[in-house]
Amino acid sequence: PNPAAAAGDSAQSPLKEFSIAAAAAASAAGSSQLVVFCTQTQVEYGQSVAVVGSCSDLGFWDPGKALKLDWSTGHKWTGSVLLQTGQDFEYKYAVINPDGSVGRWQPGDNLKMTVTAAAAAAAAQPSSSSSKESQRADAAVGTQLN
Repeated sequence: PNPAAAAGDSAQSPLKEFSIAAAAAASAAGSSQLVVFCTQTQVEYGQSVAVVGSCSDLGFWDPGKALKLDWSTGHKWTGSVLLQTGQDFEYKYAVINPDGSVGRWQPGDNLKMTVTAAAAAAAAQPSSSSSKESQRADAAVGTQLN
């Protein structure tokens, strides 16, 4: 499914808000966690959103092998992947063009996450590489995607 406006819609504004959230929930595997990536952004007709990162499940920074997110009403994009507990990785959201090239990267530093054992709430700790501050995985971070 594609969330973008009709092909002839010239009123389509460029990407505005690129809100990011990541959450983790326990899986049956005990040593793995289901990590859910979620963002809300509007893209152009034919484009999609993916999570590209430093681990194999996120494509080792290859957008062609990235985790493709699914669109839902309200321009919400979500996807999940089972990752090893204790795994450290970096990632960014990217808007992918219909030909597979990257239309836009999430601006700023790479996001960092450590997959930890699930507790009652969020189980992963994303942080900006510039601030080095850990944040709860279920906290949304808003940035401008230019």
